[in-house]
Amino acid sequence: MRRLISKAALLLFPLLMVSPLQGVTPNPKLLSLVPPTVQMVAGMVAPQRGGPPSNVLLITHNNLADLNDFIALSGVDDSRVIEQVIMVASEGAGRLAEHTLLASGHFDQRLIYRSAYGSGYGSGTGASETQYRGIPVMVVQPFARSLGSFHDVRWLAVMDSKLAVFGTIASVQQELGRYLDHSVADPALVQKLSRLRRDDGRWCVVTLPHHSSEIQSVFQMLDPRFAVLR
Repeated sequence: MRRLISKAALLLFPLLMVSPLQGVTPNPKLLSLVPPTVQMVAGMVAPQRGGPPSNVLLITHNNLADLNDFIALSGVDDSRVIEQVIMVASEGAGRLAEHTLLASGHFDQRLIYRSAYGSGYGSGTGASETQYRGIPVMVVQPFARSLGSFHDVRWLAVMDSKLAVFGTIASVQQELGRYLDHSVADPALVQKLSRLRRDDGRWCVVTLPHHSSEIQSVFQMLDPRFAVLR
């Protein structure tokens, strides 16, 4: 596994939060935020502590950082409820550099923003606030604990106390634009997810274009037959 992680920006993440009997229907509001141009989309039900791993999920290192940091940033909110999480990765600068986490549930925007602003989670400076097309957004610097391996400045946006978006600035801007424009979910993605079984509590959709060397290298290491799929 360490060899797999070191050679590609992808990992098989052991899921500790999904009961084998707990199925999930992907939240259509979350799906509508996913741009049709992404290379990887992975979804799961809310993270919960404890229990044996029930499966694995193919995500990027950056996706895992988004998940851990979002849970930390929103942990101050005692009313927080995370129902579903969707993690997205797409190409930037020739690799899977763009990434976001989309979450549905209940989030106290004011409390989470106020805590992030003064927390010092970033590299000694905490977060700052900006706006995107009228939506208040927190600008989150890299966490001090991960500066050796993670350097992305990210945006955190909470909309209507029900949806949260956290990730690289370009990706969050695109997804907030889809939210404001009332975009519908990508029909191709919806069609693929319609094949989910009732007991599927996690899923992943991966595109294998010829130029996505990171994805192909991971599938090559898992099974050489996967690398030639289209």
